[in-house]
Amino acid sequence: MTAQEQIRGARDLVRTAADHWNGASLSAIASSLSVLESSVASLAEASSILDRSTGMAGNEMRTALLALKADATRLQRLVDASAAFLRGLPGAQSADVELYQPGGSTRILVTGPGAWGLQG
Repeated sequence: MTAQEQIRGARDLVRTAADHWNGASLSAIASSLSVLESSVASLAEASSILDRSTGMAGNEMRTALLALKADATRLQRLVDASAAFLRGLPGAQSADVELYQPGGSTRILVTGPGAWGLQG
């Protein structure tokens, strides 16, 4: 495969992960992670091909990489929106919870029904 084909394949995988994203399902999240890991492997192979090559169609490669970036940004927004939604959901009366924040997770202690917005 050419580097351009590897990049297109990586983009297809990112789009697949986004199309099947379900932030409320751990199995769907794990599946998306697996697909994204395959996308990373495709990009690594494209990088390796580029390192070995003497010349590439620069404009076509730039177009393919920009399309991949746009799809990855879409998936990032989808994941961040899911995380923001889940941060606002009541789940328990008290818990030591690890919540996702853009840029990483944060561990907090939530106590009492009032902390979750629940009454009685």
